[in-house]
Order: sequence, then C-alpha cells, then structure tokens
Amino acid sequence: IERYPDLDEHFTRGFPDRVIQDGFRNIWYFTGRHTGVLRYLEDGTYKNIVYPFIPLENKLVPSFESVFVYDNDNILFGAENGFAHYKITEEFDYHKPFKLHIRSFRGNSDTLQYVMNQDEDYDINYGAEIPQYRFRDNIFEINYAATCFREGYVEYSTYLSNYDLESTSWSRNTSRQFARLEEGIYEFVVKARNSFGVQSEPVVFNFKVLPPWHRTLIAKIVYLILVIVFILLLIIIFNRRVEINRQKEQQRQKESYRVKEEQLKSEALEVEKELIRIRNERLRNEMIFKEKELANTTMNILQKNKSMIKMKSEMLKIVSLSDNSEIKKQLKRLAWKIERDIDSEDYWKVFEVHLEQVHEDFLKRLSEKHPDLTNRERRLCAYIKMGMSSKEIAALINISFRAVENNRYRLRQKLNLAKGENLANCISNL
Repeated sequence: IERYPDLDEHFTRGFPDRVIQDGFRNIWYFTGRHTGVLRYLEDGTYKNIVYPFIPLENKLVPSFESVFVYDNDNILFGAENGFAHYKITEEFDYHKPFKLHIRSFRGNSDTLQYVMNQDEDYDINYGAEIPQYRFRDNIFEINYAATCFREGYVEYSTYLSNYDLESTSWSRNTSRQFARLEEGIYEFVVKARNSFGVQSEPVVFNFKVLPPWHRTLIAKIVYLILVIVFILLLIIIFNRRVEINRQKEQQRQKESYRVKEEQLKSEALEVEKELIRIRNERLRNEMIFKEKELANTTMNILQKNKSMIKMKSEMLKIVSLSDNSEIKKQLKRLAWKIERDIDSEDYWKVFEVHLEQVHEDFLKRLSEKHPDLTNRERRLCAYIKMGMSSKEIAALINISFRAVENNRYRLRQKLNLAKGENLANCISNL
C-alpha cells in the first residue's frame, strides 16, 4: 500500500472515516458529522463540494453511512428516518442573507414586552426611547430568533456591554436571562449564523438600569446635606468642647493661682515669722551680750576701784614716811603692783569672755590646732584676730613695739607659716 497525497489538500478539517467512489469517478466521503464529495472534473481534477450536504449533519447512521448514485444527477443517502435526495442540477444560493429578530425583551416590571425586528433593508427599529428599569426590578429575559427556513441549524452569539467580557460562543439557545445588574446603560447585541456559515446583521437593544434609591441623585443631595449638617454639628460640638475646656482651664488656673497665692502668703508669713524669730533671737543675744558686757564692765570697774583704793592707801603710807630710801622702795613696790594689774589674768579672762562671744570657739579651735602655744601667744593671736596693729597691742599689754614684732615672728614660726604668707589671714581663717 502506497500513500496517495494528491487529495490531501481537500481534507483540511481531517481525513475521512469512510470513502466511496461511484461509477462517475466521484469520491464520496464521510468525516464524523460532515459529508462531502470530490466531484471529478473533465480536466482530471477534483472539486470539493460541502455546502449541499450540511443539512445531513447528525442525520446519518454513524459508521453505517451509505450513498446510492442513481445517475449523475440524482443521489440518495441513507438516513436515520429514511433517505435524503440530492439533485446536482438544482441551483441553490447558500450565501443568501437572512434576518434576525428580538422576539421579546421583558423586564420584571414590564406588563408589555419589547419587540425588535429587522426590516427589508436590514435596518433596526430601536423605538422612541431607551426603556428604563428600577434597580429592584432588574431581572430580564430576552428571546430572539432568525427567519432562516432552509435545511440545517441556526446558532446565536450574544453580548451585553458592561457585563460580558466578550461575545458568547455560538450556541442554538434562543433566549438569555440577566439579573442583579449594576446601574448603567446596557447594550444587548445578538447575531445569528446558519449551518452554511452565513451570519446575519447584529440586532442591538439598549436599556437602562436606574441606580437604587440610596444611589440616586436625590439621595446623594440628601447625603450631602446630612454630611454638611453633621460637619456643622461637629464644629458646634467641637467649639462647645473647646469653650468648656477653656472655661475649665481658666477655673483651674484661678484655683491654681489661689492655691499658689495662699501658699505664697503662708510661706511669706512663715518667712516673716522666721525673720521675727531671728530678729528676736538676735535682740535677745544682743541683750545677753550687753548684759554680760555691763556685768564685765562693772566687775572691771570694781576691780579697778579696788586697785585704786589700794594704791591710794599705799601712797598715803608713802607720804607719812620720812626716809627717802624707804620712799623709793615703796614707790618701786607700787609701780610693780600697777604693772601687775595691767597684765592681770583677771583682765585677760574678761577679755577672753568677750572674744568668745564675738568669735565663737576661736580660742578653743586655736588650742586644738596648736596646743603648744603659750598664754601670751594665744593672747597675741586674739588681738590679731580683732584686727589690732602692733602699736595697739604694745600699748594694751604694756610692752614695746619691737617686743610685739619679735612675738609675731616667733608666732609665725610656731604656726609653720611660709615666707610671704600673711599671719593675720592665717589667724582669721581659723
């Protein structure tokens, strides 16, 4: 068996399941649902004829297809319900156009249905205006049909704008339903195709679905008014709250000012009481000091008076003496007593009491820090502490200026002062 490729070009849709050649060299073939003939021409070629046999689709007995060529003009096919006659010389226009009609378009609230027919010139009658439907009535049923009365079938393809992404596939359904569409204007397009592949002009039907009541223009205006009223209420409430907060803040500030004022008054009163107490304490201390000073001065006067009385009695005794040597001896003795009274320890104790009252614990700190100082050196430190000069110290303790300077020099050595270091500053810092 050898391959015969000369007829392959006629079988673009697949090779046939069964092939029958008649006495006129015509080749009849059956491919699934399709039937055709390769008619032998005078020049020895073949012509593929398919259109006349399209009405036989799905009518022949599968795997038992039969064809009887009565003559070159009449052919019979065995069918499920009898036979089919094909006459070659009969002329037939397979590409003749046909019309498509919308038999009914009906919404849920329609009492009458819309009908749309193509006229002789294939113009479409759209009607006066686009029908409108409320959102709650948005359930639609559309029926359509084609006036194609030839043998074969008719298929339909539809498209609804704003709903379908593309046209539906070809099918023999003659109706379509829609429900719960969004608001907007829709365009329904339907077209038909017969078994010979001829397509009709599309029929277009427009309709409009109104928005639900809460998305209508009136509702939007109401929403806008409500929003404005709500904003105004918010502004009023906000301003009211601001005013209330401002008043509360003022009241809180007033209360704070009042508390602070009372606190300041209380603190001022406490400060004033403390100042009065300090002043009273100072006055009391001054009175005590004055009393002590008065007592010390009184004791000093009494001591001096006693000394003067003794001196007076001594001088009277001297006057009564007649021996010059004895007078000289008594005068020397009197001078010695005067000098002893000048440098008396009693006077130093009185001075020490006054010094401790003015400079508290000075002598005690001095003794603790420099325990090797003599009484005379401690007295010198006290006079320097009081800011007295060397001349004043010399007159006070009845010694010469040079002796005071020598005592200051020895005191610097005992206090371990460096050269150039001030003695008065060192003693004042104790």
